[in-house]
Amino acid sequence: MYHAFLISLLLFTVTSALANTEIANFEVTEARNFDIWFVRQWPSLNVTDPVLHYNLTANPLDTPRKEVNKGPCTRLYHWTPETTPETCLQELWIALDLDGENWQSYEKFTLRLSYPASHPVKAYLKIFDSSDIAPLPRPGPPRRLRNRRMTKLTVRRKFARIQLVNTGVLNPQSELAKSGQDPTRLPEPVPIVVRLEPLVFGVIPQSVIPTIFALVGAVVVGTFVARAMVGRLKGEAEQYAAGSEPKEKDE
Repeated sequence: MYHAFLISLLLFTVTSALANTEIANFEVTEARNFDIWFVRQWPSLNVTDPVLHYNLTANPLDTPRKEVNKGPCTRLYHWTPETTPETCLQELWIALDLDGENWQSYEKFTLRLSYPASHPVKAYLKIFDSSDIAPLPRPGPPRRLRNRRMTKLTVRRKFARIQLVNTGVLNPQSELAKSGQDPTRLPEPVPIVVRLEPLVFGVIPQSVIPTIFALVGAVVVGTFVARAMVGRLKGEAEQYAAGSEPKEKDE
C-alpha cells in the first residue's frame, strides 16, 4: 500500500507540474428546452465526444477584474469560435449535452479544463443554465436555421464558459521565459483541453475508475507478495538462529 501511495503521489506531482487544471462540478436535471438558435453554432461536448481541444486567446494583462467571470455578454448571440463581439472578452462557450443514453443515470458531472503550466494565464471556468442565456437580446435566426423545430420540451443541458487572463508572470523554466518573451504579451493562443464526464457515486470522475481498480489490484498483489517474502525471510532467520546456537559439550 505504501508503494501504491508513492506511485499515485508521483503521477499526481508530474501531472501538476506539466499542466494546470480547473474543475467545475455540477448537478443536472430536466429543464425547459429554450429555443436558443445561436448556441447551435457552438462547440458541443456529449457522451460520444466528451473531449475538446482548442486554442484560446488569453485576455490582456490589464483586463479589469470586475469584467472577468461575470454574467454572459449581452451580445453573446454574435459569438462564434471565429468571432468575438467587441463588447465581450476573449472566451470560449461550449454546449454540454447530457442527454446521452449512457449518461441518463448520472445526475452529477465534472468539467475539467487543462492547459500548459508554462503559459502565464489564470483560467476562469463557469457553468450556466439555459435560463441564464435565453433572456439575452438576440435577433431572429438566420435563414438556414429557421425551419428547425425542437423535438423535446425538456432537456438535460448546460453551458460552459472559459476565460483566460494573462498574469504577466512567466515560469522561469518555460521556453517562453528562456526565449526572452515579454510576459505582458503572449505570442499565440493557449492550447487547452476540456473534458466532460459523469461523477460515479457523485464524487469520482468516470475516467479515474480504471486507475483506481489498477491501484487496488497492485495493492492486493503487493500485499500477497510482501506476506510471502516476510514469511520466507522469517523462516530463514529462524534457521540461521537455530544453526548459530552453541552446542553443549558432552560430559
